[in-house]
Amino acid sequence: MRFLIGLAVGLALGFAIYTLLEPVRQQEVRRRLRAVLQEREMEGLQASLRERMENLAQTAREAWREAQEVGRRAEQEMVSRYRQMRRTSLRRY
Repeated sequence: MRFLIGLAVGLALGFAIYTLLEPVRQQEVRRRLRAVLQEREMEGLQASLRERMENLAQTAREAWREAQEVGRRAEQEMVSRYRQMRRTSLRRY
């Protein structure tokens, strides 16, 4: 009989402890899942941001090359006009 009473008391205590700790454990599991999901989301955001930055850098490089080419052409045109003006002004005198 003592065994059955001890078994019943043990089961009751175990169930009570389990019932008290279960919400804490569920909260901990939820917290860990949230942390993992946020980490994966951050990794996705980082990859997306990295891709956008690479695209922006490529666009900036292309714009810089284009600006350099435009500058070269403008310089050539100015030199050409200067030489032409100089030739025509020398012919007048």
